[in-house]
Amino acid sequence: MDALTPRLPPDMLRQALKLARTIGDTVAREEARIALTPHLPEELLGEALKAAHAISDEERRAKALVALAPHLPDELLGEALEAALGISEKKWHQMWLEAARATSDSEWRQVMFERAETIRDEEWGQAAFAALAPHLPDELLAKALKATPAISDEERRGKALVALGPHLPEELLGEALDAVRTICDPAARADALAALAPRLPENHLVQLFHAARATADSPPIATSVLPALAAHLPAELLGEVLETGRNLIDRRGRLRVLVALAPRLPDDKRRATYLQALDAACAITDERSRDIELAGLVPLLPAELLSEALHAAAGTKYRSDRALTALAPRLPVDLLAEALDAARRDHFRGEALTALAPHLTAELLAEALKATPAWAEKAVQRGEHGLGDALVALAPYLPENLIPQAVEIGREHGCMGALVALAPRLPKDERQTVYREALDAVRGITYERSLVMPGRNPFQIRILRGIARDQIVENEFVAALAPWLPEELFGDALDAVRMISDEAAQAEALAALAPHLPQALLGDAVDTAAAISNENIRLKLLLRLAELLAGAPGAELHRLWVYLVATPVRWPRAHLLAPEIANLIWALGGSTAAGEAWRWLERVERWWP
Repeated sequence: MDALTPRLPPDMLRQALKLARTIGDTVAREEARIALTPHLPEELLGEALKAAHAISDEERRAKALVALAPHLPDELLGEALEAALGISEKKWHQMWLEAARATSDSEWRQVMFERAETIRDEEWGQAAFAALAPHLPDELLAKALKATPAISDEERRGKALVALGPHLPEELLGEALDAVRTICDPAARADALAALAPRLPENHLVQLFHAARATADSPPIATSVLPALAAHLPAELLGEVLETGRNLIDRRGRLRVLVALAPRLPDDKRRATYLQALDAACAITDERSRDIELAGLVPLLPAELLSEALHAAAGTKYRSDRALTALAPRLPVDLLAEALDAARRDHFRGEALTALAPHLTAELLAEALKATPAWAEKAVQRGEHGLGDALVALAPYLPENLIPQAVEIGREHGCMGALVALAPRLPKDERQTVYREALDAVRGITYERSLVMPGRNPFQIRILRGIARDQIVENEFVAALAPWLPEELFGDALDAVRMISDEAAQAEALAALAPHLPQALLGDAVDTAAAISNENIRLKLLLRLAELLAGAPGAELHRLWVYLVATPVRWPRAHLLAPEIANLIWALGGSTAAGEAWRWLERVERWWP
């Protein structure tokens, strides 16, 4: 309905709204009304609002009201708000606020705020303040701030203050700071203080710094409050802040304070401060945390410290991919060999190599390619992926003279996914050979839904690490293969899809292949979809094909239409209002067909619910 409705002439919209009311399935009926809402003229919105009022299920009533809110004139908005305020489920209250808070009418903001004040559930109350805060005038912000001490849960009270802080007028910042000080939970208080810090006047910042320095061993103070203060304290305190940061026990806190402070220091101290921050990052014992902190630090470092940053990343035994990815665009040529060596050792070498490959010299690309079989062997011993990831990452950047060697390595290890990634770099005849091998591989997979790994046998495929960053099953393999196939191989590809025994996997593979098929094979693709025995899978695939083939010749669209009409007769009538079918109707006959479709659906309502 949402596809067909915008194309209906105005005189048919009232008829469409009436028709939506006749849909027997409750959920489908409400979805149809929601789809109509953005297109209704103002005189029909009142009728739509009455229909929303009459919905007994609160969840569906809330969804209908949320859909209506942005389109209602002021005289109807109050009525809709009253209906929403009667809904008991707190999450649907919040949905309403999210939709209605942008109203420019100050009276309605006042009403919404007053309603939020009466909410007893603290979680919802805090969420309501957070949703409303950016849109409240100063007088309501003051009331919201006064209401925060009534939130007994300190974590939620802290979140409410974090939401209010950026929007408070200056005269309320002192009161907000007093409210934060009443929070005993260290983490909640630290987050609220960090949110307020950029707004506070200098005298408050200085007081906070001295208080925070006295409790600097607390991790929330070290990692949240002190870094936030360091960026805003007056210049005469920078020496004390630097000393405090250097002496922090918490390594992440030390790193963050030094990073926040470094840009404010004179040149002679800035380099040493960044180096100390780098040392703090290297001292973090958890390797995942170390990699994350290093990746955040790298873009801030001066060029002369990139070598030290690379040494730090290379020293990580398990993973350094985030840090290497951040470093790759900044590394000079003389450091790329070391970076490549670090990527080889990384358990996430595919990600690291993908970042490094565009920057490697021809000599380093040759070295990387030569090393890939050894990487794969070690990876298989550890139960990991290796060769496919490496070859897919390197494929677009290898010099022409290395392509045959890469193909040979891929074939030797049965890594068809990497061969497909290399195929566009091959001469036409060799490219077709690779694609035929790939299609044979698809045919050779006996359990279509299983995860397939490289390096075990010719039919175990892993391709999308460098293409879609996801686990690979054969239907995704077809998706990756389809854009590259020459036209003469699409028939073989369609045959390979037909041989997939799992119908869900077959449907996904056919949907991936369909947009690339030549016109002569479109009918075969539609017939293949229609032959799927599972009605649910068949209907979803036919709808997908209707979306993908909207520009196909009329004969193929008509064939698709016949199959679609035959499939939903055992389904509720609402299935014929799907946007894919509406678009197909429009493609087949334009506005005349759209109008006839509406009249036909109305005529059959008595015997087709």
